[in-house]
Amino acid sequence: MCTKKPNISFIISDIGKMNTVVKELGDLFQVTPLNTGAQLKNSLRAISLPDLYLVDAAMDAIDTYSMLAEFRRDELFKHIPVMILAGYGHEGRASACVALGLADFLTEPYHASLLVQRIHGLLASAMIIRKAQESLYSLYDGVHKMIELRDPYTGKHVRATKSYMRIFIEHLPEDIHPRYHRVMASKDIIALSAQLHDMGKIAIHNCILSKGGDLLQLERKLMQTHVEEGVKAIDQLQKISPERSTFLEIALVIAGYHHCYWGEPLSGKGKERDYCYPKLLRGDKIPLEARMMAIVDVYEALRSQRSYKAAMAHDAACSIIEKNEDNQFDPKLVEVFKAVKGEFEKEFERISKTDT
Repeated sequence: MCTKKPNISFIISDIGKMNTVVKELGDLFQVTPLNTGAQLKNSLRAISLPDLYLVDAAMDAIDTYSMLAEFRRDELFKHIPVMILAGYGHEGRASACVALGLADFLTEPYHASLLVQRIHGLLASAMIIRKAQESLYSLYDGVHKMIELRDPYTGKHVRATKSYMRIFIEHLPEDIHPRYHRVMASKDIIALSAQLHDMGKIAIHNCILSKGGDLLQLERKLMQTHVEEGVKAIDQLQKISPERSTFLEIALVIAGYHHCYWGEPLSGKGKERDYCYPKLLRGDKIPLEARMMAIVDVYEALRSQRSYKAAMAHDAACSIIEKNEDNQFDPKLVEVFKAVKGEFEKEFERISKTDT
């Protein structure tokens, strides 16, 4: 059976040394050399990240120490292991990096088999960390299942929005946002985080969630508190999480801001639907993930049957979203929606078949 080789990015300026190391590792690993600071910068914007960084401590095109410190401040890179090859005169820098928990290191000269053994050890440790993170995701999935048991309509809605969010992200144009590459690298986490956008509905009484008609003003106000309750619940999950969690950080902004209008509401009904927590935001101040969720959330809600309404046809739902660009929704994201609405319709049909 063919097993995919682990991908290593090798940051080095010495071509002779690079060729030697690549030859030593080539049979076991997929090695991508990065010889300049510009190449490294471009690699950090890549959608597919390496399994390990191998760094030559003598690399003169960049400040290795600063680069590693930057890695560890970035959630996307913090669990990618780093191995430094420290030649004569650079042992001090390598030792400092290890002392700060930034990397492991190997002094030269070394035997190729030892380098391979150390790399396998780092990859195995990284795998354990990933498994622990997956266990946390299982916990959050349990929260979602609890929501579904409490209110089947909300549960189905939450599952569907995960699928729509994934489709939406995969079709974002590169110029949509300065953080485009980070968003693409985090697309799986964002899609999972979307499932917690209505988590606060656990705190809403069933007589409101299941009411078969228009809500009274007081009931509507109570329903709106699901945003604040969701933010508070996710904040509590953050406090018990063993480490900083990108998943929960994204879930927090989605839950808090997915009901924010892009512009000022044009009607009384719009004002009733425009609410956020902890504060009201407008335009591009609203996090990108929440702006995407706003469109996904409304599409799914319009297409689905509820105790108080019938399901709406695809074209009618799309028409409502498109008419509300630059008011309720980010106009650039509405353009993305227009391009993917056919995919949304196919996904709706697929989900409908699975639910029957």
